Amino acid sequence: MIKTWDREYKQRELVIKLTQGQALGMVSWLARDPKTGVTGLIQRGEKADQVIAVDKEGRFLRSFGKAMYRVPHAIRLDHLRR
Repeated sequence: MIKTWDREYKQRELVIKLTQGQALGMVSWLARDPKTGVTGLIQRGEKADQVIAVDKEGRFLRSFGKAMYRVPHAIRLDHLRR
């Protein structure tokens, strides 16, 4: 479970539901798209995809970046929600 904050500064809990065989490592940052509810997580570790996207219910959508970053710190969404 990850605790997030919405635009009204209310704390929300997000239970992450990964696919079989996936594990969530140390999450260093997250970014949430307020329009779609998609949350991007960036985690540290060399054995897992370092960027994970989940929907507003916490269901796994996609991931990428295995060993792409040495020590990732933050993730942000641009004005195009990328």
